[in-house]
Amino acid sequence: MKTLHILCLSLLSLASIALARGADSEFIVDRTFDASQITSIEAKTFEGNINVIGEDRDDISLTATIEITGVSKERGEKIYEKIEQTFEITEGTLAITFDYESNGLRDFISSTSTTVDITLHTPSHIAQDLSTSNGNITAEFIDAPIEADSSKGNLTFKNIHASIEAETNGGNINVTTVEGSLELDTSGGHITLTDITGNTNAKTSGGNLTFENITGHIDAKTSGGHIRLTNINGNTDVKTSGGNITLEAMVGGVEAKTSGGHIKATFPEGLTSDTSLKSSGGHITVHFPTATAFHLDAKTSGGKVQTDFPITVSGEFASSRAEGDVNGGGPQLSLKTSGGHIKVKIL
Repeated sequence: MKTLHILCLSLLSLASIALARGADSEFIVDRTFDASQITSIEAKTFEGNINVIGEDRDDISLTATIEITGVSKERGEKIYEKIEQTFEITEGTLAITFDYESNGLRDFISSTSTTVDITLHTPSHIAQDLSTSNGNITAEFIDAPIEADSSKGNLTFKNIHASIEAETNGGNINVTTVEGSLELDTSGGHITLTDITGNTNAKTSGGNLTFENITGHIDAKTSGGHIRLTNINGNTDVKTSGGNITLEAMVGGVEAKTSGGHIKATFPEGLTSDTSLKSSGGHITVHFPTATAFHLDAKTSGGKVQTDFPITVSGEFASSRAEGDVNGGGPQLSLKTSGGHIKVKIL
């Protein structure tokens, strides 16, 4: 017990000394690279943000802001000297790396924090491969493919004219104005897409999916959030295990499934392809123009089927079941729920 007390006092003493001497140190690294032979950039920081701006220029400008907090000026300079800085050009790829191995317990006791924020101004046509262990990644005005990976940060992309592959374990993904395919994955955040032309594959384990003004095929899944899609032109396949699905101004076939919520869908141009909406625990409501032609197959185990459209019955018809052609028939409309009502409404 005496030894434990001495150890605790020692740790407290070290912490007190560190706090008394603690300060912030900032170091700036500026580098410029001729971009004439460079086709891609690989940028990696052990902890910090990465910001990339595409421009009409012939060189690549790098500014790295290194912040070291919680230590004396002398200690900060020693930590800075231990940060590995690598700038290499190999076969058209510029590799930029900042790496540092902390001192574990000593850094914890002294509340030492070391971050490297990277800002790149680059020609728009250069591809990007961006990685940080603990920080946000932002890229805009890029006309080449982007790969991005963050362990704990948000990912933001704006005005991109190429494909994007992006993954984060602890943040949101926001994408605006993109012409290119999207592969997006987050374990702990929301995914928000606006003004996208291209196919989308998106997955989150703990957030909402909100898409607006999308042209292209959508395949999206969330395990713990709601799904809201607005003004979509393309086939859509969406699933959620724990939320509602709202589909507004849809053009194209839809496959939508929720295990724990309601589904609302609006098709202002009618039904152009086969569509299936399924819920295990909620209501389903769909809206179509008066002249929409389709084959209805609706069934509920825990409510009623109601329709504003006259149906030419071809199968079973009951309060909980309706099957038949509407306006002469057309694409298949399958509506199934185990725990709610089904309503087919006229816009």
